[in-house]
Amino acid sequence: MSSNKDLLLNPDTASSLDSLASRLPGLVADSFPVARDQLAGDIDDQIDAQIVIRNLMGIIGRAILLSDRQLFDGGIQAAVAIWDLGDRAAMYSTRTPSFEASLWEGMGVELYTLGGLAVRYEKWAELRALTVQQPETTGKETWLRQGQVASGRAAEVEMSFLSLPAARLRTQYGPMSPEESLEAVARFDLLSGLIIMETPPARFYPNAAEFSEELVEPIVIGQLRESSTALRQHVFPRDDSGLREALRLYDQMARSQAAIMRYWTRDWAWRAFADGRTWAFITEGSILESLPRMP
Repeated sequence: MSSNKDLLLNPDTASSLDSLASRLPGLVADSFPVARDQLAGDIDDQIDAQIVIRNLMGIIGRAILLSDRQLFDGGIQAAVAIWDLGDRAAMYSTRTPSFEASLWEGMGVELYTLGGLAVRYEKWAELRALTVQQPETTGKETWLRQGQVASGRAAEVEMSFLSLPAARLRTQYGPMSPEESLEAVARFDLLSGLIIMETPPARFYPNAAEFSEELVEPIVIGQLRESSTALRQHVFPRDDSGLREALRLYDQMARSQAAIMRYWTRDWAWRAFADGRTWAFITEGSILESLPRMP
């Protein structure tokens, strides 16, 4: 029988988790020491550490799908410990050192993939947990924000931050169309930004600004305006005024970023929330459909 270390270092493990159900808690428990030892080795060992991380994230994804909160929480705890193997001082440079860039960027992609999965299957408690983690190396940031910054500072070429997790979501947790996977990760970007804004100082980047607001606005209309929805129990619960301001700020930041990028000849698509139902809620706190129709 293969050892836990062998399984964690096997790139095929993530696609074989159903047959390893009884061993998943042990794999989660061993993921941190195995990743730590690999990351302390030479470049080949460090590359293999990405396989360990990917397998751990695959186990967390399976826990999301099965609503196995104990396995999920254990996986998140292990992921936080692995994240902290990077050096906080790496963020003081305008260019992220290769070790931290590889570690945090790779984990950031995996976290956005899991966030898209949580959106697609409406696992809102897990979505919140994926957002709010603050490993020691992040200081006052969430790990989502630190991962984005580390990725941006290390990038040799410009690339879409959401495209890779969307592709991974589609290939690992399909079937779904490219449009459906991109929609899921874009909505995670919006929802995670809103959750971050619950606790000032709120620092986030509207990655969904690269794409049309039409990807995310339906979830605002369908699941955020009403305080009684399952989603609202995890995003600004019992705080309509805070949510309205956060939605306004997210839209403002997305519009500003998209406009700047279009000036620099990038084809970013966000224009503004466009549905009257969204704006009635943001500006007045109203559910437009419940108001008397104008003659």
